[in-house]
Amino acid sequence: MFQDCDILQETVRALAPGIYQEIRETNRAAHVNHLGRTGMNTFTCSEYCSQQHCDRDRGWSLCCQLFKKCQPDEYNFAYAEWGVYIVTEVNAFWYVHSCLICYQCCL
Repeated sequence: MFQDCDILQETVRALAPGIYQEIRETNRAAHVNHLGRTGMNTFTCSEYCSQQHCDRDRGWSLCCQLFKKCQPDEYNFAYAEWGVYIVTEVNAFWYVHSCLICYQCCL
């Protein structure tokens, strides 16, 4: 599974080197190397649904949608309170920082 983290990390390094560096510095400062060489973990889900909530992660989330078997307007990501709606497609990749969506989340 660590290959998935490597792929996500290399993707963000190519697309947004500043975010890549911030993730590495955050991981180093938090001493999370026990999670593997990237300091990240991955998970897979099926029919995932979550109530809208404010994350207090104070860090970047790297996200990808590898498969999608549903209508285009289903199983997307919405932060309705803040006017953010991400339509996912097969092989979509995005990164988001919870503090950039909801400043109160990071207080």
